Amino acid sequence: MTDRKLYKLEPYEFHSCGKVYKNESFRKTIHLFGFKTINNSYYIVEVEEYDLNFFALKFFRKKERPSKYRYHNVSNLEGIGARKVIYTCIEIGLRFLKNCPEASFGFLGSPTRVEATNKTFSNTKRYRVYKKFATNFFNPENFLHYVDEDRSAYLIINNHALTKNKKYHIELIDKFENSFDVEQLYSLGAR
Repeated sequence: MTDRKLYKLEPYEFHSCGKVYKNESFRKTIHLFGFKTINNSYYIVEVEEYDLNFFALKFFRKKERPSKYRYHNVSNLEGIGARKVIYTCIEIGLRFLKNCPEASFGFLGSPTRVEATNKTFSNTKRYRVYKKFATNFFNPENFLHYVDEDRSAYLIINNHALTKNKKYHIELIDKFENSFDVEQLYSLGAR
């Protein structure tokens, strides 16, 4: 289902940390996972489950959990260390795909603090990195890739779901675009 062209990376060992149920119109549940890196940094991965079998992944270092900047901060990981963290998040997402073969995914490449301060929300540094992973791991034969560089948003739409509902991608894109106000979401004061 996926292409693994980047490197022969092994994900960090991860575990489930529970769920938080939401009573919202589009978002239903937040699944929590955790893992520790080789330099003993502990990461939290939030997999937000939405209607239409859509899952959005977010992650941050556990020590930054109480911070309103947790999605804006840049870790000191570089090279293989950073790739391994992102790869672990992808593996967590693939677990959902295994359990829900019609799952689609998405992410917003949150701006760094500097980008957010400068109100640079399009084509952020994180967005560019995550986009490379998405194009390498999710084959276009199996997934439609929807790109919104102005919002640093990326949707990976499952073609299997499209075969069952020809308007699935339109419904998903519409819900996604109407649920996320980038200016508010990325504002440093909003978190």
